[in-house]
Amino acid sequence: MVAAKNKNAWRDKLSLAATLLAVGIVAVFLGYLMGQYAIRLMAEPLMKPTTTASRPQPSPPPPLDEAVDTEEEEEPLPTPPPQVVKAPKTPVLYRVQVGAFQEEENARRLGEKLKEEENLPVYLSPGPPYRVQVGAFAERKNAEALRAKLQAKGYEAIITQ
Repeated sequence: MVAAKNKNAWRDKLSLAATLLAVGIVAVFLGYLMGQYAIRLMAEPLMKPTTTASRPQPSPPPPLDEAVDTEEEEEPLPTPPPQVVKAPKTPVLYRVQVGAFQEEENARRLGEKLKEEENLPVYLSPGPPYRVQVGAFAERKNAEALRAKLQAKGYEAIITQ
């Protein structure tokens, strides 16, 4: 009778240990997944291009009318003269470029370092080359001040528009 109690107690302890181990593994796995999600979420602003140039989409060709006689040649309509359209004035923004890389990972690493150490808005251009730029100033003198500050800290920096 005593041996049966000891055997059941041993099984209960083993079952509890196995359950705790399984719960621990699941918790570590979920923590890993949540960490990866958080890293992607934090790195997302670095991945977005600074400007998006939308390309005009070509209009679809008009449907062919099978009833039209192809033997007749139509005279082309006179084309109106081209109109001069002035582009809207957009303010010029000056940025300080701190690096340009062929490998996106290197650019991303420098961008994260600048974001952490200098607390600056970082822009990563689509590439290659992947350009790492900081700041967005309407006045060039502000960009020059930031460039001087970054150069004093050992970064190679240039001003871009």
